Amino acid sequence: MYNILFKDGETWQGGEPNNSHWLEIPKKPIHEIRYKIASRLIVMKNYESYNHIIKVGVGITGTQNGIIRIYLCGKFRNKVQRVIIDFNRNRIFQDVVEYGQEYQGKPHQGWTPIFPSLNPTYGIK
Repeated sequence: MYNILFKDGETWQGGEPNNSHWLEIPKKPIHEIRYKIASRLIVMKNYESYNHIIKVGVGITGTQNGIIRIYLCGKFRNKVQRVIIDFNRNRIFQDVVEYGQEYQGKPHQGWTPIFPSLNPTYGIK
């Protein structure tokens, strides 16, 4: 699902949405993360911290119906750039929210350690 290039030149490969290994990411400055999702490439780079949130649909009986949305987040100062992949609508959109409101208006755990950064960017291909 994603690959990380650290500022020291080392790389790290993450897992798939069902088992992303997100909490196993080495705790050092990240230069960029490349996400390959639904035949699209999303690149986020030079953010202070990163996060991704997997939203799973739940049926009436409480069983999981699969992933319905993925939020890819990059934090810079007190703002969060979100790239949101919505599988139900088959579209990708992005927005910026205040830090602490990145998931349904609430904070979300799982942020990588914060390292100072300049000029964050993202792209979708």
